[in-house]
Amino acid sequence: MNKGLFITSILAIATITVFFTLKQVNAKKSPQIMISESNYIELKGNEDFEKEVVNSTVPVLVKFHANWCPPCQMMQEPLKNIAKKYNGVFKIGVIDVDAPENQPLVEKYNIKSMPTMLFIKPNGTQEIEIKETIIGATPQETLEEKIQEHFNLR
Repeated sequence: MNKGLFITSILAIATITVFFTLKQVNAKKSPQIMISESNYIELKGNEDFEKEVVNSTVPVLVKFHANWCPPCQMMQEPLKNIAKKYNGVFKIGVIDVDAPENQPLVEKYNIKSMPTMLFIKPNGTQEIEIKETIIGATPQETLEEKIQEHFNLR
């Protein structure tokens, strides 16, 4: 077996394992989550990104996703749970990579896989600091650990 094929096989197995693990965890949680619209935002284009991320007064997790992507869909409920838990001190922005108005953002942040999540700390100027990038479906607990690590939120 060649090395590239072996690595691809391992990655496929890991992705499938994470997919089914998250699906089982998410199935145990309540499907109805009430959250503030200002805390879980669908971003459309550079103008929304600038308003909600660059000019944000709180840290932001930006998820690049596609509606046809199963791991992206699996991340919706955990991210809404996080938005609810950290309401007012942290927010979630979601960007559909297939929307034409989002292509400049997809290119700017070099998005090649989905979901891709950027942990962003706004600096109050026109600059942002990307603290970490996570690619792929990720358990809610891991995302919360990263939020606490990078932004000292409890």
